[in-house]
Amino acid sequence: MKRVKRRLLPCLGASQIFTLCFALLANNANAVELLSPRECEIIDNYQKSEDMTFADRFSMMVHQREFCFSEGGVCSAKLHKRTEDYFLVVRGEKRFPSTEIAFVAEDALLKTLEEISSVTGVRAIFEKPKNADNFIFLVFVDKDFASRRFQEHLNAWIAPPSVAANSEEKGQLEALFREFLKTDQSCVAINHLTTHGRIERAQIWIRTDIDEVTMRRCISEEFYNTFGISEGVEVGSIFDYEFSHSQGDVELSDFDLLLLKILYRDEFGVGTLIEETKSSVEELIGSSCPEKS
Repeated sequence: MKRVKRRLLPCLGASQIFTLCFALLANNANAVELLSPRECEIIDNYQKSEDMTFADRFSMMVHQREFCFSEGGVCSAKLHKRTEDYFLVVRGEKRFPSTEIAFVAEDALLKTLEEISSVTGVRAIFEKPKNADNFIFLVFVDKDFASRRFQEHLNAWIAPPSVAANSEEKGQLEALFREFLKTDQSCVAINHLTTHGRIERAQIWIRTDIDEVTMRRCISEEFYNTFGISEGVEVGSIFDYEFSHSQGDVELSDFDLLLLKILYRDEFGVGTLIEETKSSVEELIGSSCPEKS
């Protein structure tokens, strides 16, 4: 896997956690580019280890297989993904219980954004002009603080006018956030899916009172989920999938990134159906890894 170089500007330092004034450089996946020998090897190892074919697993994950399974027949959920750079807004960065966990969160965020940008070509922009629809709103949640000042928290960080399109959506977000505060869930991602297949708006809520391993996993997985891939119903987390992750893993695996890289190739267009996706994956493997297809 290619790794993108990170350029940090002088304003980012130990005393300025989450200033986020840096640039990410990305390489876009090319539709005519074949898979690398290493990527073919990953697919081959998967095919030897698992019962479901790689093309089937990829197709089910990008077509949100919880919807596929619940329907009981051929999956009609269309492919969703991002089609342009997005604005990243970070809130709650001053609510961490310690400087150490704040640094952990910052480090995990930078690494995750690098990895995702390097395989998708889609970059984060660290500002948000008014009326922008393509954004990820990341909120680090101090549960005690949010519970004591719920309405203020809701209006400023969870469902401000720039996030909630109308009163109905604000009500939905309020209900989801109340539930989040009541449970032991460490983090959640909410994608606002569209009828045209583009992922434009998403929210990520991550508790501040979690340990380092959970913080790193939350940031990695929830950002991953906002790009169009679902872990589905077999496992509760990508980190529970034994083929691609060991017990102590806290970052995206080569298998995770390969799935994302394939999704963001040009031939996998938004709005396509599962059979088209499966056929395209099989054709890609056949042309790139003929001895493994």
